[in-house]
Amino acid sequence: VSPYPHWHYFDAYGEGKLKAVYRGNGIPLPWGNMRKVNDPCQHWAVFRRLAEPQPGSSAQISILNVGDEPRIYCCESMNMTDPAGNNRVLCAGIDLNPAINAQGGDARSIAEELKASCVTQGGTTSIPRHIKKDLLTIAKILNINWVERGIENQARLICSRGAVCPRIPSCYQKCGE
Repeated sequence: VSPYPHWHYFDAYGEGKLKAVYRGNGIPLPWGNMRKVNDPCQHWAVFRRLAEPQPGSSAQISILNVGDEPRIYCCESMNMTDPAGNNRVLCAGIDLNPAINAQGGDARSIAEELKASCVTQGGTTSIPRHIKKDLLTIAKILNINWVERGIENQARLICSRGAVCPRIPSCYQKCGE
């Protein structure tokens, strides 16, 4: 376990139902406050894995606006089956902005650059080499392997609710399905 305090954890099942949640990093819940919402963003790894269970685990770099600031998160998600045979997704994630800033980087400008690239690329983007280098340094310092694996995938723009979707064009209709 890492001493890094900026993390979150979800144990999700069914239609956005939570069995457990910890939000030490203050990440907005994609479900509302322990209740189902009508327009959860389907780009969160936890929702994609609930809809399409996969073997093994996946790591995702995400950009999410929190207030007026874009934040870079990385999460590790995996499907589990409970004793009754129901699909569940366990998801642990961290906020990378504090670690970037602690290493002398400018987390806000990096997050803004990733967000802008995601917007122009339809919601996902390959992480530019110079940002990968910064994030790889953070992954090594924090000793969190799934951050390292996450940067090899495309970064994904997510939102707290479909109604505030930052994608152009907005995927609100898709998120509300």
